[in-house]
Amino acid sequence: MNEKIDKSRLFYLLLFTVLIGFLIGYSEYRRTPTSRVTDPKGSVTESPSVTEKNEDNPLDKHNPSEGTRPNHHHENSDAAGTGNTGAIQLSQQAMAGLGIQVAEVDIRTLAKVVEVPGIIKLPPQRMTGVSPRISGRVEEILVQPGDKVEVGQKLATLRSLEIENLHVELTEVTNRLKALEASLTLRREVLQRAIGNELERNRIELINAGNKVKLAKQSMERAKSLSDKILPAKEIQQRESEYLMALGELEGVKKKLRLLGLSDKEIDRLNSNTDSKSVIDILSLSPKELIKKFSPLESNEALNELLNQEAEYRSLQVEIEGKKQRLEVLGHPPHPGHLTKDEATIDLTSPLSGTVTSVDTTLGIVAEPGKVLFQIVDPSVIYVEGDVPVENVALFKQGQEVRVRVASYPDEVFQGKVNYISDVADPVKRTIHILAEVPNPDRKLKPEIFATLTVVVEKSVEALAVPKESILTEGVERYVFVKNGTTLVKQSVVTGISDDQYVEIKDGLFPGDVVVTKGAYELGMASTPKTVPVGADGHAHTH
Repeated sequence: MNEKIDKSRLFYLLLFTVLIGFLIGYSEYRRTPTSRVTDPKGSVTESPSVTEKNEDNPLDKHNPSEGTRPNHHHENSDAAGTGNTGAIQLSQQAMAGLGIQVAEVDIRTLAKVVEVPGIIKLPPQRMTGVSPRISGRVEEILVQPGDKVEVGQKLATLRSLEIENLHVELTEVTNRLKALEASLTLRREVLQRAIGNELERNRIELINAGNKVKLAKQSMERAKSLSDKILPAKEIQQRESEYLMALGELEGVKKKLRLLGLSDKEIDRLNSNTDSKSVIDILSLSPKELIKKFSPLESNEALNELLNQEAEYRSLQVEIEGKKQRLEVLGHPPHPGHLTKDEATIDLTSPLSGTVTSVDTTLGIVAEPGKVLFQIVDPSVIYVEGDVPVENVALFKQGQEVRVRVASYPDEVFQGKVNYISDVADPVKRTIHILAEVPNPDRKLKPEIFATLTVVVEKSVEALAVPKESILTEGVERYVFVKNGTTLVKQSVVTGISDDQYVEIKDGLFPGDVVVTKGAYELGMASTPKTVPVGADGHAHTH
């Protein structure tokens, strides 16, 4: 009987102990505050709320030396319906160390934008290849990939065999021309004397024939003046016949002079001038005009030789002029004297300012015309190419503002303008090709990398707005961190329209409030350690 009583007491004692443990555990559970968070899938999780002072959290350090900035109605409390779950205390040094950046809430212009995937290209006018115009052996290379060059800067030096040969040939032809010129001068002088002598003989014949005509005429007229009783008719006829013969002889001499190239006036001048002047002086002819005028003497062997040499002289002159022009085109105009070493070299220079991207040559190699030895680009301005659906082409206009973003610089926005909109649609993609011109002074935008091209197609409303990166999402709630001095308060907000840079704030903030932009995600993680805050776009951030 006693044994049964002892077992019953032991059972109740154990039951009492278990009940006391359960009550203690439940009491501790009730004392721990929780927050309900709805994830994007709609499930509800509970997590401990962040207290105002969390000794285990390195972000929750209070610096008593720094006060907090009053900011309208934002309180450090857990008021129902406000979304405020507490505050985080950080010193200015801690904020700087964590890289926290802030922006002031202000009235901003929100634009209507269209995002287009794009790729960065280098404008054709901002890249070039440098090649020699003639073949030459590379003697000096003055740049390497990555070097900055200016317009006209020397890149390399080549020695040209063609230039050397042109200079040598030019010297030889010039010497031949000088020798031929001396020979021509001598031949002209000989020919001039021969022509002069021939004209002098013809002049003497002309004068003699003229005198003979005069005498015959006088004799004939005297015979006619006498009566038939003094001179018989037969004598008179003979005098007439002699006169006619003298006229015929004079005409024969004149005809001969005409064949030599003299005009009747010149013949009369020779016939009437009886002083000691030479024929050349009487006719007032230069030596060259004398030879040119009396072309009927071309049957003369000396004249033929002279004409042949003059033709050769003109041919040499043409050849020399051609070699001079070729040297000038090559940038090496001929100089008097002997060929120097520098006269056979070619300087390859840069046609634009930019950066050398490739050097495709080595010392001693013979570079042929058209072979690109250097590639130079100027990426200070780039193009961003994109394709937009034909349905949206009416939204785009030349000159519209564009904002370019690349993965390499996620925190930077590069400004530009729409430069070109294609007039022809892609028949397969059903898209229109557009180009945006973007200044790139720091060379951060690299050709052939992908980019996001945001085109501002329309300016919209003026609204109270904050930077897009300051908005965090926790379930259906959107909130920001408001900075009051060294206190960062989590504040729920109601958002409106947005573009690629700013989000409209309909409720929760006032102009002049200061919100956290860079570092907001990390603060959200610290304030809700068992949940994952997400950005305004609805996706979790992974900074």
